[in-house]
Amino acid sequence: MLFQPSSDHTAPYATLSYCWGKNGVPLTTATGNLASHLTEGTPLSAFPETLREAIPFVGDLGFRYLWIDALEWAHQAAEMTSIYEGCALNIAIADSPSCSAGTTT
Repeated sequence: MLFQPSSDHTAPYATLSYCWGKNGVPLTTATGNLASHLTEGTPLSAFPETLREAIPFVGDLGFRYLWIDALEWAHQAAEMTSIYEGCALNIAIADSPSCSAGTTT
């Protein structure tokens, strides 16, 4: 489920660095779906493969929160420096050509 922390939220979180690919990310949060992403969540099956693999991986590492840029791009693109500076762990998927390719390419 999408989580929008308050400015005083201090729980540790992980970030994900990955290649969107030529066609971008097929799953994003925009004004039209923000409310449903916050209240209903998004099924794991709706995420592209790379993101679908990263979500349980960070959970297995003990993190409750994973920041994925495409899900908050419109609101937080300008804040990426502070978002990455504040994370406890960054996962980099450096060898995957797109978010749909997964992490084992």
